[in-house]
Amino acid sequence: MFSTQSKLLSVSLLALLLLSSCSETNASSVVTGGDSAQASVQAGGKMGGVHDLVLTEEGLLMGTHNGVWIQVGTETPARVGDSRFDAMALSGYSGGLIASGHPDSSEEQVGSLGLRKSSDGGATWASVSLYGVADFHRLRASGASIIGLASGSLVRSDDSGVTWLELPNPNIFDFAMNPTSSNEIVASTEAGLISSSDGGQSFSTISDAPFLALLSWGSNRLAGVSPTGAVYNSMDNGKTWQEAGNVPGGPRAFSSLGDEMTILAEGAIYYSKDAGENFTERIAGVPGH
Repeated sequence: MFSTQSKLLSVSLLALLLLSSCSETNASSVVTGGDSAQASVQAGGKMGGVHDLVLTEEGLLMGTHNGVWIQVGTETPARVGDSRFDAMALSGYSGGLIASGHPDSSEEQVGSLGLRKSSDGGATWASVSLYGVADFHRLRASGASIIGLASGSLVRSDDSGVTWLELPNPNIFDFAMNPTSSNEIVASTEAGLISSSDGGQSFSTISDAPFLALLSWGSNRLAGVSPTGAVYNSMDNGKTWQEAGNVPGGPRAFSSLGDEMTILAEGAIYYSKDAGENFTERIAGVPGH
């Protein structure tokens, strides 16, 4: 199913997008708004570089080099559970959380963890499938359907990750699934945004869409961040977009839930409670990866 390429396709595309952000970001691309009563906290060296963000009702989950961490409100982040696996991808799904990556020193040393799941908020994890085979760097879910991107392959499961079907991959960098309709997918590529209405079997170009790097689909709002840190919202499944606020360029991870958004950019995690119109720095000093 998966090739033996030494690097994921997403890595090379990320490099291109970050180069774009470096060349295009200007002094006006700064954090807007701000609430001095919500001062940011320091990440701390033990947290490790952040790969993925997942906003939940309980707090902000972070997949890091050193396990899964959570920030509740504006408190200092803390590790969830004892596992310190390298959580390259992290996502919510109908049964709790799913993740992928590489084992820590206490686990069997295999190259890839495949898909693992947690039903207790990340305190404990169990292997689901593809152990030793796949290292997902992108995981998104809608109900029991999961789509993952690993080693240049785009794959889909409709039974919570037990069995997989390989899909055509039109050079996707990031993607989001409609939380109420798993067949609807919007993805970012080097050529612009594309969409699928058949579960990823085919894609078509979204005309007149902004050039976005990262995507998140929470409830009825599809949101995206450009390589320069500009935030956009779509309320019609990606057909039209409205620009909101911005964060410093070079976004590395993004998650939304209702009107809330979090973005990792330039070594800090920024938070918005008004659909991206205004951001405050929530966590500073996030290590690179």
